Amino acid sequence: TVSGAADVGGNLTVSGTVGIGTTNPTGSFHILSTTPDIRLESTTTTAPDFNLCSDRDPDETLGRIRARWNDTIVAEIDFRNGDDGANEDNGEIAFKTAASGTTTEVLRITDIGRVGIKDDTPSSALQIGPNGGTGTDTDNFILFGRRTTDTTETNMPFIGQCGITGENTANLGLGARSTSGSVRFYTGSASAFTAAQERMRIESGGDVGINTTDPATRLHVVDGNANILKIERTTAGNCVIEYANNTSLMYAGL
Repeated sequence: TVSGAADVGGNLTVSGTVGIGTTNPTGSFHILSTTPDIRLESTTTTAPDFNLCSDRDPDETLGRIRARWNDTIVAEIDFRNGDDGANEDNGEIAFKTAASGTTTEVLRITDIGRVGIKDDTPSSALQIGPNGGTGTDTDNFILFGRRTTDTTETNMPFIGQCGITGENTANLGLGARSTSGSVRFYTGSASAFTAAQERMRIESGGDVGINTTDPATRLHVVDGNANILKIERTTAGNCVIEYANNTSLMYAGL
């Protein structure tokens, strides 16, 4: 037991546990303080290292950093080795959180840089939820936050998989959840809609406008050229436009 400051020159070997601020350490190295702090400072231009080392089987945790509340684990970061079965020198990082005292993985960064949210084997640069399987999660979509200073709207737009029972569930849903919101499509080289040109929009009531921001009908196309609409058949024969009301059909041939 050392009371006060200690100056050690050369190597220091300790057999057993080390406690700083406590005479009863509960780990190999235990710091007890009102403001505990660990600082690694390099005296040269070389960056300091904090190494977690172990030799384990493939696809295992090599080391972890854990956060505890009242000695209960509430969050952790796991550093995992590879699963190739040879030298396991590729690695992944798993992030875990706890909803009720038991940690669950919520994000994985793979050895090739893919990111999976609620999936530990992502098949693209960013994947939200599992690609296939029988499980479902209503959180598997992207909700976009506000870009402007208007704070009156809270139902922000989203994109994600959509479908209903009995329907093909591999559908893409793109939505403006506001009662007056619209879906707009832009092209151009300018950034973040500042000077890019709006080419098409779908209004909240379902009207579609091409080259107009105020469609007056179900489909409203505006252009300065004479050729606005082209209908082309890839085989021999005429093109047919079909008109219909709720009781009969009408045809126009081209």
